[in-house]
Order: sequence, then C-alpha cells, then structure tokens
Amino acid sequence: MIRNMKNAAYIVIALLFIAVLLVFADIAIFFFLVLFGEDGKPVEYSAIVQDVSAAGAAYELPEELRRDYTLQDVVRFTRYYLDDYPVQSYVADRGILVIGGPKNSVWKYNLEFEISLLNMLMKYIPLLFLLNICLLIMAPLALQKRWIRRREEERTEWIAGVSHDIRTPLTLMLGNADYIRKHPEEPGNAARAAAVEEQGLRIRSLVANLNMSSKLDFGMGSYEKTEFSFGRLLREVVADTVNARGEEPYTFELVIAEEPCETRVRCSRELTRRLLENLINNAVRHNPDGCRISLRFDEAKSPRRRYCLELADDGKGTDTDTLARLNSRDDLRPRRLGEHGLGLRLVKQIARYHGWRVRFDSEEPHGFRCRIWI
Repeated sequence: MIRNMKNAAYIVIALLFIAVLLVFADIAIFFFLVLFGEDGKPVEYSAIVQDVSAAGAAYELPEELRRDYTLQDVVRFTRYYLDDYPVQSYVADRGILVIGGPKNSVWKYNLEFEISLLNMLMKYIPLLFLLNICLLIMAPLALQKRWIRRREEERTEWIAGVSHDIRTPLTLMLGNADYIRKHPEEPGNAARAAAVEEQGLRIRSLVANLNMSSKLDFGMGSYEKTEFSFGRLLREVVADTVNARGEEPYTFELVIAEEPCETRVRCSRELTRRLLENLINNAVRHNPDGCRISLRFDEAKSPRRRYCLELADDGKGTDTDTLARLNSRDDLRPRRLGEHGLGLRLVKQIARYHGWRVRFDSEEPHGFRCRIWI
C-alpha cells in the first residue's frame, strides 16, 4: 500500500510538472506565431495614411461600398465590421481613413471590463491557481485510491475462489489418505491412492496457474517470445495428455490444415503450452464420464487475423450466464466463473498477453468450445 501511494505521489508530481511546462510552452508558441508568423505580421497603417495624404488622388472603392455613410454606420464599423470586411479606422488630414482587410481574415470583437471586476480577478487569481493545483493533486490521488481499493477487492475475491478450488481436491486427498492409513489391507486402496495422486496433481496445476496468473497481472514474468511450429506444439500437448491419462474415457481429435501445418508463430512457448493444457484439463475435469475433445488449427476467416485455434468438446457444456462472464472484457475472477475458476482466467490472460482474441461458446446441442484468433 505504501509503495502504491509513493508511486501515486510521483505520478501526481510528474503530471503537475508536465502541465506547467505545457502551459509555458503553449504561451511561447503563441507569441512566436504572433510575432514571427507570416500571416501574423501587422500592417503598417501609418505608411498608408501618409501615402493617401500625400497623393491627393481620387479614392477608389468597390461598388458595394460606394454609398454615403451616416454617423450610425461609422460607429458600427469602427467597433465591428463594414459589410463583413474587418476594418481599422484612423484620423487622417482629410477626415477618417478606413482600411479594410479580406473577408473572413480577422476575428474582431471588442471586450470591455469594469475596473472593479479586473481588480477582483487580480485578487482571486492566486487563490484560483492554488485551487487548480489542489484539484490536480487530489483527483489523481482519489482515482489511485479507488483503483487500489478495487484491486484489493478483486484480489480478495480471487484468493477466495482459488481457495475454494484447492479445498475440494485437498478434502478428497485427506479423506482417502486417512482411509488408507486406517485400513491398510483394503482391496480398494490402489484406486484411492490413484485418486490421491490425481488430486495432488490438480493442486499442483492450480498453484502453477496461480503463480503464472499473478506474474501476468503484475508484469513480473519474463516470458520470451520465439518462433516455433505451432502445429508441432499441438501434437506434443495432445500426445503428452494421452500418455499421461492412459485408457481414460476420452478421445482426442487433432485437425491441422495443410498450409498452417508447419506454420511458425512468434509467441511464448511456455505460456501457449499452459493455455492448451488448461483448455484440455477444463474439458476433462468437467466431464468425468468421458467426452470427445477436438483441436483444430486453420487459417482464420478474418482480414485482421491469420490463424484460428479451436478446442471443443461434446460434454455437458455450461450455462449462458457463465459464458457471458467468460466473454466479458473485465478480468476474470474465479468466484464469478464458478467451477471454471482460475484455469480459464489464465487462458484469457495469456491470449491478452499475446494480443490474441478469445471467445467461449456452448456447442449445440451440448458441449463447450473455445476459439482463439492469432
């Protein structure tokens, strides 16, 4: 918390310093353009007055200006415009000299202030300046405090969801271990020991997901991006999964299009492998009675993406509310996702890390599907 507050203070000071620099820079640019700009050079009206006075020739005017002018007209154009021409009036030897410019070339408006109002402004301008500084400091601090509070709430909810995910396999492990200890000669101990091992592996996977997710959240992970064959990685992950699970009631189908078969994609191999493993484990964990799991890698039918990775199963699927939360733009939180928890949150984080687009759907009439556009 203290480190975050220090960072917020540094940010506020930097913003204040930059704001002051920008104000002075804008003022300097404005005066530079006024003084040295090609279109901003003032007209030498005094020379024109002398030339007209010395020439003594007849005056030439546009037809639309050849008319008699009343005193009301003179008062009007000396303050504003003469038939939309911006004008300046001067007292010459022969009367009043009115010099006009092209239409739509000068913005002209007279401003008047009471002296008492100007005195009051000069009195309160320092207070307004201090008020602006206070607002500039307090607003980012308030936003930072709100952001920290929201992050703490999300972290608390996240930890609660992860704890719930770990508590279930841990309970099964302790129960089976206690039964094996009390009944060492029981014939079913081998199955119970296998269940203990499976739940232990599940906890290990949860802890690894938690560690990786935390690193991605806070930018602490050093995940190197390299070019490698994406199709070869898919085959490795499927082969390792089949070898690890033996004769379990799951069938795998891997379809890689002919052209992208040896396509080399630049990404983090470690993160991409974790993404694939989490998607497969999600399908396995939520379909204990078995299902068919298919992986497809093909060219994307989108002008902005090159390839599409799809992992689908024909299991029990999920409800529409969970799908809506999975596809939301907000960070995924385990308690909001129910039984899907941390695994799919990490899938979305890894996709975001690489700039990929991910979407979850429910297959018809049942099943679950994740598509990732690369």
